[in-house]
Amino acid sequence: MSDMDTRGAKRRRKRWPEALKREIVAATFTPGASVSMVARQYDVNANHVFSWRRRYGETSNPSPPPSSAPGLVPVTIMPEPAA
Repeated sequence: MSDMDTRGAKRRRKRWPEALKREIVAATFTPGASVSMVARQYDVNANHVFSWRRRYGETSNPSPPPSSAPGLVPVTIMPEPAA
């Protein structure tokens, strides 16, 4: 029996585009989401997602700009004008 030659059989790592990494990280910040569940949805190891969160900052939760955020608007109720 001969030994198996494993010199040419290098294991290649999957490369994830940065935009996809950021999308995955953002998905972990949605209310009720967990890193492990998001990782399973994207077929990624949860440890990768945790390292991407550290890299892109856990506080970098993408939030809408203040001008587009919903807010309170004052309302005045007035009687209908007489005809």
